[in-house]
Amino acid sequence: MPDSKFALRGMLGLLRGNGQRGASLSTLQWARAQGIARNLARQDLHNALWWLGASAHERGVLVVHVADRSPELVPGLPTRRSILKAAGWLAVAAVALVGAWSSLADARIARAQAEPLEGSWKTEAAREGEPPAVGLFTYMAGGTVISTNNDPLLGPAHGVWVRVGEREYDYVFERSRWDADRNYLGIRRVQARINVAENLDTHSLSGVATDFDVAGNILATRQTTAQATRIKIETKY
Repeated sequence: MPDSKFALRGMLGLLRGNGQRGASLSTLQWARAQGIARNLARQDLHNALWWLGASAHERGVLVVHVADRSPELVPGLPTRRSILKAAGWLAVAAVALVGAWSSLADARIARAQAEPLEGSWKTEAAREGEPPAVGLFTYMAGGTVISTNNDPLLGPAHGVWVRVGEREYDYVFERSRWDADRNYLGIRRVQARINVAENLDTHSLSGVATDFDVAGNILATRQTTAQATRIKIETKY
């Protein structure tokens, strides 16, 4: 060990002479260093360098240098080559992930442009023989729609929609009907045609509402029209 420590002291001097961030040793010098380190386990090498007064940074640099040139001398220690290889794989994965995110964002934008009805809307409806109603509609990808309104005698609506032309859609939904005492009266079915404006933020609709009793018999039909405005995020805070 004294001979090894003497030689390691020389290695430490070379390191300090070449700067704290790493030593550029000649092939002969590295051959000598490898020969010295051949009989030292990893912990012995750290201990010996510590005994010589090497800083933690200096110990790390020397051990990694030895591992780079002769990995068999310090088994289990990652070398610069292995670290760079791992970094390369991480870079490839990061590029792939960014690409996937970009593709997903592009797909969402394309879908929104292709189906401008998708999203949530606030509507003001004029109903034949009934007071006007304010409603909230959400048209989801895949062709489903849910809705609520401020009429206490009507339950939430569930239905489907389909595109029939450029910015033109048909939908049908059903909702429960109740009397003032909350007795179930049957179903209301609404079928309508929607036309989305060129600005994609408003639309109009017209259709027919049909009321059924609990046995499924038609009780009444009435015309309905509405104007809708898209619900959007507005960053005013």
